[in-house]
Amino acid sequence: MGPGNAWFGYAGLSLARLLAQAVGTVLTVVSARVLAPEGRGEFVALSATAVLAAQMLNLGLSSSLAVLFSRRPARIGFYRRYLVHIALAWASLLAALAAGLAWLAPGTGLPWWPLCAAWVPLQLLGLYQAAALVALQDARALSRIELAGRCSALALGGGSLLAFGSALFPFLVSVIAADAVVASLGARRLAQVSRVEPAGRRQAVAFFRFAYGLGLRAFPPLLLFFLLVKSDVLVLRLMRGAAETGIYSIASQIVDVALILPSTIGALVLASVVRSPRPAAELLRVMRPAAFAMGGFALAMLALGHWAILWVFGPPFTGAYPALVLLLPGFVALALQGLLGQYFASRGFPVFLSVYWLLGLIVNVALNLLLVPRFGLLAAAGSSSVAYGLVFSLMLRRFRAEYAMEKAR
Repeated sequence: MGPGNAWFGYAGLSLARLLAQAVGTVLTVVSARVLAPEGRGEFVALSATAVLAAQMLNLGLSSSLAVLFSRRPARIGFYRRYLVHIALAWASLLAALAAGLAWLAPGTGLPWWPLCAAWVPLQLLGLYQAAALVALQDARALSRIELAGRCSALALGGGSLLAFGSALFPFLVSVIAADAVVASLGARRLAQVSRVEPAGRRQAVAFFRFAYGLGLRAFPPLLLFFLLVKSDVLVLRLMRGAAETGIYSIASQIVDVALILPSTIGALVLASVVRSPRPAAELLRVMRPAAFAMGGFALAMLALGHWAILWVFGPPFTGAYPALVLLLPGFVALALQGLLGQYFASRGFPVFLSVYWLLGLIVNVALNLLLVPRFGLLAAAGSSSVAYGLVFSLMLRRFRAEYAMEKAR
């Protein structure tokens, strides 16, 4: 695929993902208006907890599968059924943990643990399936599955809000059911494109032992990344309450929408970076125009963000705009460091990545703990931008050094 055709592919997939995100945004708007800032904040905190739990149990496997499947796509047919077995094993373990907690401490708090026992394994299965589809460069399937999942969440979540109003428990159940739809569609697609008899148990054990070994090298930077990007929400929830967390989540949601383009490019470019004899040059070819696109997105959010928040989410959420302004430098840094991450992933997830993310996490948590009690969501947004900028500058410095060595060879 030439550069021009590649960029048409990126644009097409980005438009499809934007459509899926638009459907998801409808649910975000409706749920925010019905749940109000406090209910929205509680949901976001629970969602962040589930995402972090999924990343902890992932142990880097999804990242190693993307690399291993990219090198030999036929492996997907051999091992796809075992991905379901792994997710079911984690589901059983979490269900046992939930039952144990209910027995040891009956009647304490809301019943979130049983929901997490279902939600976290579904997210794990989605990570595994996405890794396989990325390795196949099956962009159409990825976009269709994401769109179907968003539509399911809108239908089920909207129905829950209509029937139960601001009750959070049924809304959570509907969101988890939508993730189950995504997992089933992913499994069906992989069955269609990888019609191969599954490997024997001994061969599968050997493969996943190797995959987990490689994944554990990716695990620290991945986990630290998610801790970095989710820690502000959790600290804000603990220190300032659910209502302020709900307002801040709107700024984060807008940034998430804008990150669709760089994340799409990063997913599609991984296979070409892995296979290229000059991976740094291959990534740089994509990264330069992406940097201009991210700058344009940031300016658009700066100009239109206040009015968009007011008209779409309503006056209770207008406090999200100052947080959005403070998040914009971090958005640009996060978008570009995501592309740099694909280059370092192609090199087997070197240890220094963990050091960079750990430094960013320490800075972010320290600033949050110091400033959030006094300045609230503005401190959370500013701290995130500082931390993202630090990690990006460290990664860029290392990439430049390796690019110079690649050119010299």
